Amino acid sequence: IPTLRNSGNLYRVMAAEDGTVVNVSGTTNFSRTLNAGGFVDFQEAGAINIESTKPILVAEFLLGADCNGNPSNGIGDPSFFLLNEVSQTQDTVTIYSSNLQEISENYLNILFRTGDEVGILLDGAPITDPLENVPGGEYSFYRVRVNTGNHTVTSGGCGVIVTGCGYGEFDR
Repeated sequence: IPTLRNSGNLYRVMAAEDGTVVNVSGTTNFSRTLNAGGFVDFQEAGAINIESTKPILVAEFLLGADCNGNPSNGIGDPSFFLLNEVSQTQDTVTIYSSNLQEISENYLNILFRTGDEVGILLDGAPITDPLENVPGGEYSFYRVRVNTGNHTVTSGGCGVIVTGCGYGEFDR
């Protein structure tokens, strides 16, 4: 899921075994065959679907303010996530959004199986932010700005995967 504030993120896909075929679809579409420890890096602004024939590790890198397409406002967060495989969902996820270290904006990315959006709640309430789709249509997501504090996402369906990030003016 692309972060809401950045104009694009960097991704790295690494293979665990020789002969791993990796297919990426979105606005970027490609297929690569990788050997154990081999990787491919790419930048993407939109949602992507990554599939492989063997186990892979996927990292999403958030660019700092000077590189994320928003340098004039001086807000960014150079950091990264190791992304979960879509079968690793949870019925309930609680995450803390901080205002420490000059963090001024907090966001949650919430991934779930398409059709489950009716049962997804954030802090006990339905999510009103725009629903977006992952290429292929099997999964959908919300990108939600939240206030500082604890936030709980619950699913009445097949579960969710939640990532959070905070942006501040000194994260360049």
